[in-house]
This record gives sequence, structure tokens and C-alpha cells, in this order.
Amino acid sequence: MAQDKASADHVTVTADADYDVSFHPAFASRATVHRKDDGSVKELYKQDRSKPVNTRGKGHPKRHVITLRGKGNNRDVTITVDDPNHSLHSLSFELYDQNRTPLQTGDWKATETFTIENNAKTCPPDCTEPDIPPA
Repeated sequence: MAQDKASADHVTVTADADYDVSFHPAFASRATVHRKDDGSVKELYKQDRSKPVNTRGKGHPKRHVITLRGKGNNRDVTITVDDPNHSLHSLSFELYDQNRTPLQTGDWKATETFTIENNAKTCPPDCTEPDIPPA
């Protein structure tokens, strides 16, 4: 399968036991899952603010592919965001109970909320080493 051009330079973080998350590193500063039953927040990713993402020579992407992939929990969601003016601060969506099926009727509630924040520290403008070559 060919990789979407917008996702070619995206990264995937796999450290969490329940979810993988993919995004462009110049977009995401943090990604979390908030559980509604107990109010807990699981951090899937947090940018190391001491290491700005090098965007020299490439600029900041205007299109992002964000993927949340469940590990054994039937939750695989991919959203493509076209944001040519960099207007998006964050993106959140609610997830149904993992056992929900559209073929069953019922009062299905959202059980988790995924949020990804678009506040990554990048170079430019936050360059700590002036001679970093373009990646």
C-alpha cells in the first residue's frame, strides 16, 4: 500500500500498552487519552521542549494525518487535517465503548476522549543551535 504523501514524514509512538499514535512531529506537542469512567488521563506523547523540531528547508506542513491505533481494542481512527493557515490549536474526538457495533441498537456512550495538541516547538522560530542543517 502506498503511503500518503502527507504522512511520509510522520512518526509513530508505540510506547503505550493500549494505543499507538502517528502524527507529524512539527504538529504535535502532546497526545492524550482521557477515560470518562475514572477521569484518568493517559499521556501517549509529550514533546521534549528542549529539542525543537527542525523544519528548516521544509517549512511547517499544511496537511497532517493523525492516526490513533488500538492495540487489541477495536479502535483504529485516522483523520486527515488540511490546515494551510495553521489555525488548528488542538483536535479532540470521543470514542465509543470498544464493544460497540453499528449493527446493535443501544444507548452507547463515549468512554474515552483522544486529544492531540498542535503546539510543537519548532526551529524556526525556536532555534537553539543556529547551524542545524535541514533534516
